[in-house]
Amino acid sequence: MVAVRGFGGYAFTRELAIEAGLTGIEGSVALDLSAIASMPLGERVALFGRLGAFAADNHTGLTVGAGLRFDVGENSAMRLEWQHFEGGDGLDVLFIGIMGRF
Repeated sequence: MVAVRGFGGYAFTRELAIEAGLTGIEGSVALDLSAIASMPLGERVALFGRLGAFAADNHTGLTVGAGLRFDVGENSAMRLEWQHFEGGDGLDVLFIGIMGRF
């Protein structure tokens, strides 16, 4: 299974942010809104977790996740993330992506 995700958000601090995402999975689209908490592991690496809610097709539910962020430059990073969408049979997705900061 292949999933595609786009997201945008706002960082209140280096450790706390809010993020909205749109995920396309096999013809279905999920919209989610999550709080993101980060914990730096080094100068360029951080562990992060998410807690939020999503809506997809005819159901809503909780979404949780965790991942690693690798800062490539001052305005860019790579992320490796696992995200779980609860409800129905549940769905686990692994994302690898690029993030830009403005």
